[in-house]
Amino acid sequence: GLSVPTNGFSYYVSTGPSTVNNTYVRYAYQQAYVMTSPFSSPLCSECSGCYIVSNGRDFVKTGAIENGLGKQLQAFQIGFLPVNVEYSIRKSLRILQFSVNKSTYDYYLLLERQKNIKGTIFDPPPAVAIGNLRDLNDPERVIYGYFEVNRMAEISVTARASDSPFRFKTFGEVCSSFTVNVPPQCFDCRVMEGATRERPSWF
Repeated sequence: GLSVPTNGFSYYVSTGPSTVNNTYVRYAYQQAYVMTSPFSSPLCSECSGCYIVSNGRDFVKTGAIENGLGKQLQAFQIGFLPVNVEYSIRKSLRILQFSVNKSTYDYYLLLERQKNIKGTIFDPPPAVAIGNLRDLNDPERVIYGYFEVNRMAEISVTARASDSPFRFKTFGEVCSSFTVNVPPQCFDCRVMEGATRERPSWF
């Protein structure tokens, strides 16, 4: 295949020492960034600035410390986000870590492996991810999902434009008067999915 280098930010986590012999975790994240609408809207004088909040979609990441009492995950990469206009002011990630049991870990690990298949003969064959949800009216029906009760830890990480060693477009450049089709958010940031005037507590 063709490899195209992409500028972006990698996100890593480190855990404390494991207090049990086997520790299993899965990760999720929310992201939020500050957006400005460079062009003023004649209909709304307060639409120039918003927080855009969203969840990591189609994101599956697991980690394990097996046979490792007292050991820990060190600089464990959970994701890479390409840099774009979202970083032009400030962008924060709320990283969520869920402690799970072995069966839950196996379920999410299977999903993660299937999602990351590269198309080689060494990839694992497609498999049915068997969760713990059932259709009482049709027991043979396959349902993808898992009901779990976990302990959760979280931390937020913020990146500002000044933190980036590479160049990317700003909101002003994306919404320049030379843009052929100026997107609606150039006049009113509230049209963006996940837009809110309320600042997230973790931002």
